[in-house]
Amino acid sequence: MYKFKRNHQQPPPEKSAYEAIYDGVKDTIRGKLTELKELRARQVELENENRKIESKIKQLKNETEGIDAVIATINVEINITNDRATVYNASIESLNSRREDLIGDVNRLKINIKTIMEDMDNCMMLKTHLIDEVDAIRSERNTVVKKLRDIENGVLQISQKNESVLPHLQGYHKVLRQLYIVCKETENKMDIALKLLT
Repeated sequence: MYKFKRNHQQPPPEKSAYEAIYDGVKDTIRGKLTELKELRARQVELENENRKIESKIKQLKNETEGIDAVIATINVEINITNDRATVYNASIESLNSRREDLIGDVNRLKINIKTIMEDMDNCMMLKTHLIDEVDAIRSERNTVVKKLRDIENGVLQISQKNESVLPHLQGYHKVLRQLYIVCKETENKMDIALKLLT
């Protein structure tokens, strides 16, 4: 190292105005170049960030489009599900109405069956009563037929006696003959009535 004595140092020579301007311009240019370099570096940095942001925006846009597609699909599914729910609700209401109608029909059928069973019981009782009456009528018929035959025999005997013994009683004979015919017709009618009852 060199040691300079303070009293031997010489002051720098004074610059001319031109040199001063030149130095000032040079310093300004250096400052501007430094600023320009910094701005350029900042621009590159911003461009890189911008590219990253654009890439991120594109990625987010793609994701958004995918989400929109998913949302559209979900909306379609929701609409289909709502339509099905509406149809199902209508079907359920229809089935509930049909069920109530069927319950009403079943109740009416139960009442009808109960009425029919009661009618059948009444018919069986009536049938039993009618059978008893038919049996009674048959018994009475047999009694009446026996009596009619007895009357017929009596009429025939009287008629034979009248023809052989009393010719003048021909008028009575005709009456007895008519009585015989009426008895026979009555017997026939009773037979027909019994056949209709059975």
